[in-house]
Amino acid sequence: MMRKIFLYFILSFFLFNTAYAAKKTTYLKCPLKMVENRGKSFDSSWWPIGSELNEFYVKIVESKKTKISVHQYFTSKDYWKKNGQIIKPDDRDGFLKNLVFKKENDQLEWGYSDQMKFKDKNTKEMIESKFSDTLTFKKTDDKWNLTVMEYQEFKYEKNHSSNVHIFHKLAGDCLVIDKKLYKDFIKNGKL
Repeated sequence: MMRKIFLYFILSFFLFNTAYAAKKTTYLKCPLKMVENRGKSFDSSWWPIGSELNEFYVKIVESKKTKISVHQYFTSKDYWKKNGQIIKPDDRDGFLKNLVFKKENDQLEWGYSDQMKFKDKNTKEMIESKFSDTLTFKKTDDKWNLTVMEYQEFKYEKNHSSNVHIFHKLAGDCLVIDKKLYKDFIKNGKL
């Protein structure tokens, strides 16, 4: 009897724990182009349709829950130049770690939205802020594609000329890269 219990325990351990152990890690480089720009503040004259705006360096860990870490590297309008010098990216600039994505068929999706009110220190007026981001990865065969929807709005209480309205869609095909190249990208930015 004791032997049967022990055997059942060992078999159940191997059967149920293999699902947790079976995880696959994929590293991606995703250059994104402007597909749609409906923003009022930074319209298509600032960010034209078809221009490369961002690169995302992505680590996807697929297991029972799919977790994705994203490093966003801005490539638009000399973003990384300061006083004529090229600066290195900082983790504060677009780093999202271990986000749990919803998986549906061949798509992985994550979204975030929030709104708040705060007082501007310089103008001493209230600002209403709304923002949302949605990241959708789609895998077809061994190819990955990323679509990003971004919305940001800042409404000033009195000074309407300072209002900001950004609403655009970015998309691009991703390249599968190795772990060493991924770490080099997130350390040094676009090569």
